[in-house]
Amino acid sequence: MKKLDIIILCGGLGTRIRSKSKNLPKILIEIKKNIPFLIYLLKNLKISSFKNIFLSIGFRGEKIINFINQNPKLCLNYYNEKKPLGTGGAIKGVLNNKKISDPFFVINGDTYFNFKIENLIKKNFNNYSKKSIILLKSDEKEKRYDQFKILRNKKISMNKKIKNNKIYINSGLYLFYKKDIISKKKIFSLEKELIPLLISKNRLDFYINKSKIFFDIGVPKDLNRFKKYAKFNIKI
Repeated sequence: MKKLDIIILCGGLGTRIRSKSKNLPKILIEIKKNIPFLIYLLKNLKISSFKNIFLSIGFRGEKIINFINQNPKLCLNYYNEKKPLGTGGAIKGVLNNKKISDPFFVINGDTYFNFKIENLIKKNFNNYSKKSIILLKSDEKEKRYDQFKILRNKKISMNKKIKNNKIYINSGLYLFYKKDIISKKKIFSLEKELIPLLISKNRLDFYINKSKIFFDIGVPKDLNRFKKYAKFNIKI
């Protein structure tokens, strides 16, 4: 099976987690002594599944660069934003400055969940319309996430407040075609601008992850939950 590149978004300011992060980028927050979240994320992704791994960095980016230099065996690449570009602008920045496969994966650098990346690759190879794909998750009650519903024609609709419908949330994993990064802006949001635009143009397919294991370490409550989960369930 053809290997694709993946971009890990880790340039955010992490304002909601400052009380726990010790002014580090979220992806470098220690889960166990001297083991940052990035190691857990890479282990979960199975880095051998990808051709290249690119970290899109910004806030405290020099600390991530130091980590990359100190761990050459991980074979990580990076793109450093000179100024905050938003999640969409960060992807566009990598595409403009690095040689990236088409299609390519994108994942949020502060989420952890159980999912076999091969499932998304297989769906893509069976997707003759060559649409980009978003991974949705069911059974998530947290109100801070964007909410989606699936319509009868198998299309998705996005809304912050959906009532009387089965709710799905964005897991933070995507498979994108370059032609679908269509914003002309340099600074823009993947979640608030690009995704709604792709939905309106019928350019976004979906895959549902039914696993109940899902953590967003961008808030203290979930960070603490993940530390407990990792202690008993993940060997590094």
